[in-house]
Amino acid sequence: MKFKATFFMLSILIILSAYVYLVEIRGKQRRDAKEEKASRLLTMETEDIQSVTLLRDDENILIEREGDGWRLVSPVSARGDDGTIDQFIETISETKKEREIVSDDLELKEFGLLPPLYTVVSEAENGRRDTVMFGEKNPTNRYVFAMKPSDDRLFCTGTLVHSQLQKTVFDLRDKSVLSFETESVNRIHIQSATDQVILNRSGEMWLLEKPIETEADQQIVTDWLNDLHGARVERFEEETPERIEEFGIDKPMLHITLTIGSDNTLKELLIGKREDDVYFGKDSALPPIFAVDTTLVQDLDKGLFDFRDKTIVRFERDEVSSIEIVYSDRPHFFCQQGAENEWTILQPDSLKAKNWRISSLISDLIGMKAADFPVDQSPSLARYGFESPKIEVMLKNEENNVIAHLRIGNSSGEDDVFVMNRSSGRIYTTDGSIVDDLRFELEDMAENIPEVETTEN
Repeated sequence: MKFKATFFMLSILIILSAYVYLVEIRGKQRRDAKEEKASRLLTMETEDIQSVTLLRDDENILIEREGDGWRLVSPVSARGDDGTIDQFIETISETKKEREIVSDDLELKEFGLLPPLYTVVSEAENGRRDTVMFGEKNPTNRYVFAMKPSDDRLFCTGTLVHSQLQKTVFDLRDKSVLSFETESVNRIHIQSATDQVILNRSGEMWLLEKPIETEADQQIVTDWLNDLHGARVERFEEETPERIEEFGIDKPMLHITLTIGSDNTLKELLIGKREDDVYFGKDSALPPIFAVDTTLVQDLDKGLFDFRDKTIVRFERDEVSSIEIVYSDRPHFFCQQGAENEWTILQPDSLKAKNWRISSLISDLIGMKAADFPVDQSPSLARYGFESPKIEVMLKNEENNVIAHLRIGNSSGEDDVFVMNRSSGRIYTTDGSIVDDLRFELEDMAENIPEVETTEN
């Protein structure tokens, strides 16, 4: 009997729990959702909206969904600014009836609703429409007056919607100078008045193809692509130009071609004449001519030197096990890394090294950048000073293999010196301050140099 009573009570508990969940909890959620929907001026769900028309004054703006984004249909045909339009539609959709104005004698003209200042018409794929009219702000600027054409009631809603209703065609259209995804670009061709540069992507690396075949500066290429991807139009000059030569587009001062994706789609940007603080530009696939800031053009107009990899010597810091520096006019310096990553100076004297100073020295070598690339790369030329270099640096790993080998020769000008990477045979000029960095005093590198005792006669 006890078992039956327990089973009966358990059954009652399960039934009551199910009732509480289905009726109280789930029921409340459904009631809240229904009340929330009823409180909105626009009853259509955001994801169901396929087109929106904004009517104001003498202007009609029509926006239609296109794939995963939006397109402006009227008064111009153009790609939409997806982020701006999503925010516009989301704000309109979430606009609520915060207060209702009750009066037997409403003069809608006083509220800016006869005619309405703004009318928003949303349409779903099945043709169902939902319309909301918006008028003036109330005297305290806390609310905007609104109503629906199918409802005689007058409502107040928050002012957040007001800024969205004032969006211009320029605000709502895509202002990308050139639309593309940076990771899809596999070739870059830049033709300027004085230079031609071609870069190709090889795996995760960018390589220069023209005017010479060599490594590219990966960060510079990435930054350049990001600048172009993020470039925005300052204003649209003409939607359907009849004479592009008036803007210098027929003979561009800068012509950029990107090859995109596996199907090698071409994206072209043409930059023409300058006028005051803007240049005129055009996406070759689209009709409008637009204006872009001169700073953008300066950032995009890069040549061989800009894109070329200026790293003089490349190695991993953790690989360095010994450093040898040979001078033309003083004893050479040699240090080696031992247990627990401690450095010891072995030449010119056996001393404990300052680890942070050795680390700083390695950083100086890693950070060396080319100031120029001499046209004549013959290392036998005496003018470079490599036959009897002022300084020679050699780094080795634990296996005693050379991982970096540099020779620093003569001055190449007022501030620079010639340097040769012995491993690659390439010659560069670099900032002459590297000579000062490498001609350090022993006490700068060593810990607690013992004082030399002197005897008096």
